[in-house]
Amino acid sequence: MTNRTHHDDPLYNAIAKTTVQVGRFGFALLRLPLGLLPNQSRTHIECALYELSRGFAGLPGDFARIAEPPNVSVAYIEYDPPGSDLEGEFVVITNASHEPVDLTDWTLVDEGNKHTYTFPAFTLAGGAEVKLWTKSGIDDATNLCWGARRPIWNNTGDSAVLRDANGNLVSRYTYAAGA
Repeated sequence: MTNRTHHDDPLYNAIAKTTVQVGRFGFALLRLPLGLLPNQSRTHIECALYELSRGFAGLPGDFARIAEPPNVSVAYIEYDPPGSDLEGEFVVITNASHEPVDLTDWTLVDEGNKHTYTFPAFTLAGGAEVKLWTKSGIDDATNLCWGARRPIWNNTGDSAVLRDANGNLVSRYTYAAGA
């Protein structure tokens, strides 16, 4: 994943250019002698200016949501628990942002793509974490169950790759035994 600044991001530059153009249009409207216009035209322009100002007020948040991907990551893998590996294995996935993230149809795979988990309809709350257990069980807001019949995570080392519903890499977590 690469971090692009606004200087080399075509989307950012296009949005910035459009924003400036809309702002200039709004400023031009403000300079009109509105008192000379018929009441109906003046009302339409005042409504347009109101909507334009509301739109501008929401732009920073909208741009932040576009520019910043969800801050979701694989934080930990319990790969060699005491007792049964199948019963004790889990992966911790965290959402470090303040916004909830819809994980529906996201995938988590192990190294070599031998095992793939596809998330059901699930939203991870802002600042929350969910444990994805290898075993079968009942899903809830803090626990999901893979439903595997055998352990997934190698005790000597492995990697977990989290991808969003479009297949974009979101997080990679790699461990080695004893490291």
